[in-house]
Amino acid sequence: MTRHSRTHFFKYCSANVVKLILARRKVRYSAPRIFNDPFDTQIDLRFPFTVDELQNLTLRCIIDATRGNLALPNFGHNQNVAILEKLRQLRTQTTLSDAAVINLLKADIDEGIRNQIDDLPKLHADFRNEFLNTAIIYCVSEVSDDLLMWSHYSENHTGVVVKFRALQELDNAFCVATPIIYQEEMPELASIEEWVDFMLGFGKLDAQKMWAKMFSIKHIG
Repeated sequence: MTRHSRTHFFKYCSANVVKLILARRKVRYSAPRIFNDPFDTQIDLRFPFTVDELQNLTLRCIIDATRGNLALPNFGHNQNVAILEKLRQLRTQTTLSDAAVINLLKADIDEGIRNQIDDLPKLHADFRNEFLNTAIIYCVSEVSDDLLMWSHYSENHTGVVVKFRALQELDNAFCVATPIIYQEEMPELASIEEWVDFMLGFGKLDAQKMWAKMFSIKHIG
């Protein structure tokens, strides 16, 4: 995880909560499903591009791979990579054209894209349910004098702000605290290049990157 150079953070809380923190020398993490802000931990698993754009880039990558202009990953028994390798070998031995390669694979590519679109709702639901059921989050602030935070999280200005140190030598959780990014558009889980790599077997969707977006991006549109 990415580290930062901050030395401390602040936690707004009620007087009762700070008594528990001091007595137990522990803090309580929260589950995203009980957050009261509807814009927290939202993400839309969708194509951030058109189907035609995805199809065209996929076909271009196939052409580059079979021409030898794009390195094929060494993933062992990956079927898609094996097909591309065979086509690359065939093109070195024959006059197989780009158009012929496209004609051989276009129907399968179209079917793969349709299947991905059909599978998106379930994939989205499964991913979000896993996140909501297993993730825990501890929210802190970089400032101690935010009036709105005092109102919402410190019992209407009657609570306390606790200062926590980010101790690099102890490698505590505050050392990898992630800032929240506010943006008008719902965050996307993967770029068009990542989708193409996933379809062709060149790589997997980066789960850690997806989780990071869920944690750190706040949709305010």
